Amino acid sequence: AVPEGLADRIVLNARFGMRSRRLGLSLAAAVAAIAVGVPSYLRLHDNRLELARDQAILQHVVEGTDELADNRGVAPAVLRASVAKLGVEVRDPPGYRIRHLANCVIAGIESRHFVIEGPDGIVSYVILPGAHGGADERVLERSGMRALFARHGDVTVAVLGAESMDRGELEKMMRKVLA
Repeated sequence: AVPEGLADRIVLNARFGMRSRRLGLSLAAAVAAIAVGVPSYLRLHDNRLELARDQAILQHVVEGTDELADNRGVAPAVLRASVAKLGVEVRDPPGYRIRHLANCVIAGIESRHFVIEGPDGIVSYVILPGAHGGADERVLERSGMRALFARHGDVTVAVLGAESMDRGELEKMMRKVLA
């Protein structure tokens, strides 16, 4: 004997069951595409934003020849207090002298720019709050200057020196000065 209603269930399932399964698979595929696509887009957007900020820092230092020429001297304690407000600690390596310190607006954000002089020559540092992403470290060059950019918490830290300085020397300068 055939159970009562079996025929109706078979007809209804044949008529509507596959559609709901296809709809379910389509919805699952759409959700998966969004789950993968949106984070990828956001990472790409963050990387572009960081690159634009890096380029703004490099442009600021390249065009700020008066800041590189400034040689009035700054006490290490003044530098430490100034950058501590941005959540960054600096060391006072022996043999180095702080030539310049300023609050500069770069990419519309108040940052700290300081210049030190020592056995490795004159090196600029820029600390820009509001890092959003990007690679851990990246190097850019412009107008005879090479810059190493690194994310340090929620700030971007840039070390900028002569184009003759390689990445290893810039990394060494970053480790010497940043705690």
